[in-house]
Amino acid sequence: MRRRPAPSSLVCRPSAPHARPIRSRSTAMLARIGLTQKTLLIVAVLAFGLSAVAAVGVRGLNRDRERLGSVQGGGQVALDAAGLKTRITAINRAEFAVAANPAVVDRFSERLQSDLDGALADLARLVERGAVAKADAARLEADLTQYGQNIKKVIGAAQVAILDPTARDAIVDLLLDGRELVERIEAAASAISSGTAASAASAAQAADADAADAIAVMIGAAALAALLGALTAVLIARVGIIGPLQRNLSALRRLSEGDVSVAITDGHRRDEIGAMADAMQEFRHALETRAALEREAMARTETDLRRARRIDALTHEFRERIGAITAELSNASGSLEQTAEDMTKIAEDALSMSSNASQAASQSGHAVTSVAAATEQIAVTVNDMASQIDRMRGIADEALHGGERTVARTRQVTSAVDSAQQIANFISAIAARTHLLALNATIEAARAGEYGRGFAIVAGEVKELAQQVSRATDDIGERLRDLHGLASASMTEVEGMHAVTEDLGEACALISAAIEEQSAAVAEISQRMAEAAVNTNTVTDGITAVAERAERSTARAGEVLRSAGHLSDQADRLTSSVSGFLHSMAAA
Repeated sequence: MRRRPAPSSLVCRPSAPHARPIRSRSTAMLARIGLTQKTLLIVAVLAFGLSAVAAVGVRGLNRDRERLGSVQGGGQVALDAAGLKTRITAINRAEFAVAANPAVVDRFSERLQSDLDGALADLARLVERGAVAKADAARLEADLTQYGQNIKKVIGAAQVAILDPTARDAIVDLLLDGRELVERIEAAASAISSGTAASAASAAQAADADAADAIAVMIGAAALAALLGALTAVLIARVGIIGPLQRNLSALRRLSEGDVSVAITDGHRRDEIGAMADAMQEFRHALETRAALEREAMARTETDLRRARRIDALTHEFRERIGAITAELSNASGSLEQTAEDMTKIAEDALSMSSNASQAASQSGHAVTSVAAATEQIAVTVNDMASQIDRMRGIADEALHGGERTVARTRQVTSAVDSAQQIANFISAIAARTHLLALNATIEAARAGEYGRGFAIVAGEVKELAQQVSRATDDIGERLRDLHGLASASMTEVEGMHAVTEDLGEACALISAAIEEQSAAVAEISQRMAEAAVNTNTVTDGITAVAERAERSTARAGEVLRSAGHLSDQADRLTSSVSGFLHSMAAA
């Protein structure tokens, strides 16, 4: 809201339109908007620049997102190709295991069919993602189908070989027939993985190039936006804010020096500068008004001087009347002073007697306090002794029962450790025999040559397992020996429980001594009570003497009361005189 402008007689405006200063269009525009709008204009320019930078950044992010999607798709293709190759390798290894030991054919038959179905599913996903051409996909599918038929033949030959060991040669022939299919499928999967990796690397390089271009454009746009914002801020500050403020500051300094003829030229503006100019117009009007009020104040000062002379005369008269009243008050004060001396002497005697009574009462208080403290100490100590006795008895019983339980459990632990040691020795013996059998099986497999290779692998695994079992049993034996040592230590600790029970007996003896000390405290309480009785009699005598002195003080207090009545009359006269003085002052 604009402030009310000053009266027209006080505003200095040019007499003709051609006398106004010539302003540019931008200056006139800035004069019509406020400081808030100027600030928002600067912010708008900066926001426009930031929007441009944001647009460039969003465009670059979208392109990077597209590249990232391409790279992610290539990663999925590589995973599917690797899965296909892994499944084929697993199938091939399972076939060799069946060839080495036909007896495991039932265990591997379901796994072979499951891996073959998984390989077909991986191939279908690769075709769906477009990683394999239709012709290549058809060849791969035909190879996988043919390989599946070969696997079924291997399973059938293995089942026959269980009954007829001479049929194992047929299994080897089937493996050799399927080897070419396996190599073709693995080569195709490797080619798909290599092509996908090259595409992903190319997409990553393109994404890096796009990111570098986007960063360069964003830096340029940010620099341009900062430059435009700075130029806009400087223009608005110099033309629309700093210049007008300097003119108004100069005019304000002249007004502060008392020069009301200064010209204020920014009253036409519609912004805060114009409001400041209107306020300066009102300030100049206030200065002129203050000068007029100062002149009126000088006239009132003359009137106040005459009134002060009248008040001074009345004050002199009042002082004389107060002097007479003060003399009468002095006589009354003399009488009161003598009375006060007598009362002081009586009060001193009463104070002496009260002091003796207070001392005796203090001694009685200390004695009673000592009795209370001793009594409290007796109660607390007796309660503590009872609690300690009960607690010690409970601890002794618990210690005995705990010792018995600990002995029984320690014996059970020792028996269990011995049994476990026997079991560990038995397992170690079995592991040694298993290791020897595995060694013999390895030797027999070596003698069998090529046909015994699969059995040699199984024998090696059994040998390794026997060694692991032997090491585990050695570790168990070491831990059992440690446990046996802990059981022996527990037995030693149980024997120490009896020593704890003896300590509890000594604690009970200490408690008995504490009870004897409390008996001595009771005797001291009796002595303190006798002293308190004697001191109480002394307090009673002192109180009687104080009562007699109080009667004499009452008589003297009557005389003081009469003197106080006379002084009260004089105070009434003084009040009447003061009231008359104030009335005269108000009428002056």
